[in-house]
Amino acid sequence: AFLIGRVLKFAEVWFEPIPEPRTQDWLGRHRELMQTYGAFKNALEQHRGGIGPTQERTCLHLLPLGPSELDPELLFRLRGFLAAFFHPLRVAVLRRPAQGAPQPQPRPPLLATASARAAAPAGAGSQASFDASEVLRWLAAGLRADSVATLAITASPLRDAGGAMTVGASDWTQRIG
Repeated sequence: AFLIGRVLKFAEVWFEPIPEPRTQDWLGRHRELMQTYGAFKNALEQHRGGIGPTQERTCLHLLPLGPSELDPELLFRLRGFLAAFFHPLRVAVLRRPAQGAPQPQPRPPLLATASARAAAPAGAGSQASFDASEVLRWLAAGLRADSVATLAITASPLRDAGGAMTVGASDWTQRIG
């Protein structure tokens, strides 16, 4: 205990403190309450029957989505990393759907406020983007019985319900993201 205490004391100087969120950061635009491990554990226990692995749910599914192909080497490596991290779960890359999948749409001009444009990464407003809510609804409708979670992967930008660019979306109660 003494040695760990000393290491932790000296480790404080090894890392920079986390800065206050900037306007373009997720936390700068979305108020989030911090979650303790205890709160996470309680929420997990409340929903244990509906989320997480079971005897039936043994696979993490990755679903490429979008108009352009993702690099096969990237998918191969990602599948390998996830398989190692989530062992003993199986990790499968699903085939890109031939039709019926959400398609990226031009960014709605009425939702593209000056502050949203200023906060977005360079070029983010010029690309067609996916409506994250539409993607989540589509994933939920096609969730496989053996899926612990199904995750869509795309190189296209995502936007939230307000039209702001976002790095991702999920609904853990439906096991999708």
